[in-house]
Amino acid sequence: MTLKNFSLKISKPIKNYNKLISIDSDKSISIRSFLISSISEGISFVDNALESEDVKSTIEVVKKF
Repeated sequence: MTLKNFSLKISKPIKNYNKLISIDSDKSISIRSFLISSISEGISFVDNALESEDVKSTIEVVKKF
């Protein structure tokens, strides 16, 4: 298997986003919210996340990073 290299250049960083987004609990969305929050600057709040084993595992992995 050949590994491919890639690079990413962000020419215009996203400005501060200070909004509230309300959606129903969903495993996939809950996991993505924690992953996106983990790479964001500042403090992110995730409320109403689905409490499943997959989501809890994701939280534990993000904490270890």
